[in-house]
Amino acid sequence: MDAVRVALLREVLAGTQWPGAARRFAGSLRHSVVPAGGNLLLVGTEQYEPWHMAAHLVDEAAWSGLPELAPTLVRHRVRPGLPPHLSVGLGRLAAARRGHTLLVVAPQQPGSALL
Repeated sequence: MDAVRVALLREVLAGTQWPGAARRFAGSLRHSVVPAGGNLLLVGTEQYEPWHMAAHLVDEAAWSGLPELAPTLVRHRVRPGLPPHLSVGLGRLAAARRGHTLLVVAPQQPGSALL
């Protein structure tokens, strides 16, 4: 976004709770990840894949110089022939260890079968 669009967005959102909520989320995310890239795992549900949020986090990680904010998008269904960054399946969750952060993004409360 250019500076004019950012200013317009700030004006539109002024007086709402959205900017404060976004700041709290960003602060929580920064404090939840360890300073090593690749340890933030982003997963959705079978019906909802948060690829758009993943793209924004990748951009923000680059702009802010914080590679630890660049997530690995974990997908429920991986089609053959996709590039590596789109080929991470649910097995990646089983390989998660101490120091990994799991961020679940879903439009509704996910069922217990998610994890």
